[in-house]
Amino acid sequence: MTKVNVVNALMSIGPKAVPCVAGLTAAVKDASASVRQLAAAALGNIGPPAKDSIGALQDLLLDPDPTSSSAAANALIRIGPESLAALEVG
Repeated sequence: MTKVNVVNALMSIGPKAVPCVAGLTAAVKDASASVRQLAAAALGNIGPPAKDSIGALQDLLLDPDPTSSSAAANALIRIGPESLAALEVG
């Protein structure tokens, strides 16, 4: 399986992927924009238990790939109130 396939599978699992938060957090820094976008979406699908990824997702907001940065913003919203301050970039 490729990284894209693995991250895509984790995205579809949703909150049950909580044990994978650390790996998904690392994946938002991957060289592949597809992996970064899917990892951010997977973290958003996990929701509040993915709060340890807030810093990495905040960094991803500045990604030159608009799909990745948009996925990061959506993930931060889905993680909940604790992550909303991270959306204040600049």
